[in-house]
Amino acid sequence: MPHIPLPEDAPGIVEPMIAYPRTGRHLTALAEKVLRGPSSLTRIESEIIATHVSCANGCTLCSDLHAQR
Repeated sequence: MPHIPLPEDAPGIVEPMIAYPRTGRHLTALAEKVLRGPSSLTRIESEIIATHVSCANGCTLCSDLHAQR
């Protein structure tokens, strides 16, 4: 249960990104750089790794979001 008011029906980390768009822009830019920047991995491979790491960290917000991609 979040400790801050968040919009409903948005997956995982998207809720706080919608509620706080200035912070959301920075989070999106970081994610794009890390997951989509120059790499020998395909986009699918990057998302699989991100899903696995999120699951290992017990973060259902992130693992659900990465698994959808």
